[in-house]
Amino acid sequence: MKTIKITSLAITAGLLFAGCDVQEKANEKAEKIEQHKQEEAKKAEEKAKQEAEEKAKQEEQQRQEAEAQRQKEEKAKQEQAAKEEQQRQEAEAQRQAEEKEKQEAPAKQKRQQEEQQKPKKEDGQEICGSPEVGITCEHLRQEWENEKKIEAELKQKEEERKAQDAEYNKNHPLSQEVANKLLIGTNFMKYDSILPLPVDAQLSADKKTSIYIYKQGNKQIRMTVNATTDRIIEVNYTE
Repeated sequence: MKTIKITSLAITAGLLFAGCDVQEKANEKAEKIEQHKQEEAKKAEEKAKQEAEEKAKQEEQQRQEAEAQRQKEEKAKQEQAAKEEQQRQEAEAQRQAEEKEKQEAPAKQKRQQEEQQKPKKEDGQEICGSPEVGITCEHLRQEWENEKKIEAELKQKEEERKAQDAEYNKNHPLSQEVANKLLIGTNFMKYDSILPLPVDAQLSADKKTSIYIYKQGNKQIRMTVNATTDRIIEVNYTE
């Protein structure tokens, strides 16, 4: 009876140990399967990420290439337009030159004919006008040169005056501060030292007031004064 019990216990224990071993192996197998699944999922995710990055890289490259092509075509288009505009301007300039030459041709021909028909003095001096007047072309040429010389001197003086005026105005800038110094009721001429030169001066129809306008860029002072007393009536500053 004892022998049977011991044997039964041994069998039961063996079965229990065998069952535990089988369960442990089953668990290990399940863990390996799960680990394998995770690794495969990770690989798939990594592959998808790489493919997405590669696709984005290719799309960016294609975009850059398309933009470069667009800029190239735009540049070529602009260069072609500039070339055509230059050709058009050159053609227009040529047309105008030909038109001007055509218009001046009769006058030029007339001058040449008159030059050929001018009478000559016996001493070889060319006479300008009728022989009775006796004024030589050399005399007229000298007068013309004198006139040109006077014109050049006057032009130079005018340019010098403009340069002096520009320098003066540069040293007398307009501002709100300057306008504030122009006091109503005072003689406007006392402010010549702080004002630039006026760009315009107008006398009213009734000749009672004068308007002086000082302007520099977008800055302007409009000053109304009494035409008799030269005293300031109104000052307006705009900028």
